[in-house]
Amino acid sequence: MFANRDVSTNRAAHSRSSAVALALLLSLTAPALADDAAVRTFLKTHLLAADATADFSNSTVSVGYADLDGDGVDEAIAYLSGPYWCGSGGCGAYVLKAAGDTYQVVTETSVTQLPIGVLPTSSNGWRDLYVSVSGGGMAAGTVALKFDGKTYPDNPTVDTVAADPATGTELIAEDAAGVGME
Repeated sequence: MFANRDVSTNRAAHSRSSAVALALLLSLTAPALADDAAVRTFLKTHLLAADATADFSNSTVSVGYADLDGDGVDEAIAYLSGPYWCGSGGCGAYVLKAAGDTYQVVTETSVTQLPIGVLPTSSNGWRDLYVSVSGGGMAAGTVALKFDGKTYPDNPTVDTVAADPATGTELIAEDAAGVGME
């Protein structure tokens, strides 16, 4: 009878230590920057470096996260909207990869519409994305963005491949309000 209690006690202790070890392991592999404020700060710095006159008034950014390259760290997908960033075909979207305590730009797309999501398929080791396109003379639809080994397409209306968003996971909703960039 005491032997069974010892076994139960040992199992409980083992379960607790396994849970602690798992929590520690997850904290070590968790993304260091899955933080909207860090994305906004990076984007603002990046965009001002490219154009010192960039106007962030009336601009918002919506951010979604997904591990696109299978390394266990989420990439940030950011959608920047506002009069300075959008045209008749859509707005700018960015795929950002964590790089230490900052990000690096993997892709900067133009004429992108919401929603934006990730598909279950992959190209060259990175998950395929889907975005909506319309305006600027193009019929409305949803297209796949496929990684070419270095980047995703910078214009989702060129060389389009239709995508079914129902097969994927939405990262940034069509009605995403975004957070101010000022």
